[in-house]
Amino acid sequence: IIFTSDNGGLWPDATTNLPVRQGKGSIYEGGTRVPAILKFPGRIAPGSLSDEPVITIDFFPTILEVAGVPVPQMLANKMDGLSLVPLMKNARYGRLNREALFWHYPHYHMYGGIPYSAVRMGDWKLVQRHDGVLPELYHLSEDIHEDNNLALVEPFRTAAMLKRLKDWRTSVGAQMPSANPDYDPGQPTGWKRPDSFREQAATRF
Repeated sequence: IIFTSDNGGLWPDATTNLPVRQGKGSIYEGGTRVPAILKFPGRIAPGSLSDEPVITIDFFPTILEVAGVPVPQMLANKMDGLSLVPLMKNARYGRLNREALFWHYPHYHMYGGIPYSAVRMGDWKLVQRHDGVLPELYHLSEDIHEDNNLALVEPFRTAAMLKRLKDWRTSVGAQMPSANPDYDPGQPTGWKRPDSFREQAATRF
């Protein structure tokens, strides 16, 4: 059994994502950090915990391995994720052979998110917003709420991680945001929440 989510929780109507920042539609930890709970009797020790970052694309190769199914030949060189079996065997000390995690969302989000990319390497996370704002760099183990932008303090690390992010986007053919020729600045943008939404949300949650 795998329990997880594809994004962080909505905010602020239903709940709070503290101590992480923001929520669904955001590149900050409140939008990308979610629970990952696995149950596999006989393979995963009950109550075991791992602090190794994983991502949803890891579940496909994981399921293949535990099912004893070889990776299809057509996907042999295209598998983005890594099997989590090493973490199942040793949650505390198991590690994945991966240097970086990447995120990319080239659209505006109806909850207010803007186009973004990000890369995480160890405890360091670089955020590139595609709205003209300079790159942001955070050290997550010391700043989980991403308040202290270290991009100017760590210029060489920032440049190296930004290059790594751009190289990854090129390698996967990532779509980049482009101007909408029909955009009318006089028209409202985004999604307007109905007046009844807050009452419904309060009842539902």
